[in-house]
Amino acid sequence: PRGFVVHVHACRIGRIEQAKIEPGPHAEEEDRREDVGDLMGAIHGVRFSGFIGEVYKRFPFPEQQDDFKQNPEGYRTRDLVEGLIRDYAVEIEIPVFLDAGKGEAGFGEYGFKREAFQALLLYVWQGGYPRWRDEVRPGYVVNMKEAVEANPDGLFSGVRFL
Repeated sequence: PRGFVVHVHACRIGRIEQAKIEPGPHAEEEDRREDVGDLMGAIHGVRFSGFIGEVYKRFPFPEQQDDFKQNPEGYRTRDLVEGLIRDYAVEIEIPVFLDAGKGEAGFGEYGFKREAFQALLLYVWQGGYPRWRDEVRPGYVVNMKEAVEANPDGLFSGVRFL
């Protein structure tokens, strides 16, 4: 695949929406990993390459690692970030599947058994490694939790959001 995955805008049980991002200038070129950027360089403020560098020039990491948290209000800068990514990525469709009968779910090339899929849901709920700032979650994460809790069978059987 060329470029890198942009994101899946929303995944609701039985419904998928996708972002509409137009191809950037590198759309016809081969995989360009340098377009992704240097995460560690951006974290340390020493190298701002690719998409990651463009984002972290505008939104630098805090000096103290403990102050780094997921921003529940990231939707406020979404248009700006989508504008930045157009220079580095192409839009692709990412198929999402849920198969309760087999106890499997997946995104694109990645498949998960029920337990691993549930762990992924809980990881999103907690805000990943840095966690959500002040334990406040964005609306789409709250909606995910409510959708899972409204469908407590099959793939979602036993999920407990703490």
